Amino acid sequence: MRLTVLRQQTLGLKAIEKKQRQGLLEQIERVKHYLWHGNVFQALKQIEFLQRDVDCLEEQTPKVQKLQQGVEEFWTYLQNNGGYIPNYGELYRCEETISSSFVESTVNYVVSKRFVKKQAMVRRDKPVWSRG
Repeated sequence: MRLTVLRQQTLGLKAIEKKQRQGLLEQIERVKHYLWHGNVFQALKQIEFLQRDVDCLEEQTPKVQKLQQGVEEFWTYLQNNGGYIPNYGELYRCEETISSSFVESTVNYVVSKRFVKKQAMVRRDKPVWSRG
C-alpha cells in the first residue's frame, strides 16, 4: 500500500517534466520488484536513489515535499521491518498462500454471525425495566 501511495503522489507531480516523473515511477516499480522477491537490501538501495532524485527536483512544491516525506518514511519502515518481508516470488512458485484473505474472511464471518444474532456485549444481571 505504501508503494501505491508513493506512485500516486509521483503521478500528481505535474510541475516536473514527464521524463523525470517517468524515471521516478520506474524506480518505484524496481523497489516493488525487489520487495516481491524478498531482496530488501536492493530495495533499500533503490529507495536511496529515489530519495536523491526527489531531493534534486528543481521545484520544491508542497507535493514534492510530501513525496520526500513518504519516501523517507518508507525507507525507515523497511529498515525496521525488512527482516519480516517474505519472498513472495518463491512462495508463488511453490504454490503456497501469499494472501491473508482467508483470515479476513474468517473474521468477517465471526463478526457477521455476532451482529445477525444481535448478541449484545452488555451485562444482563439486571432486567431492562428495573429502575435502581
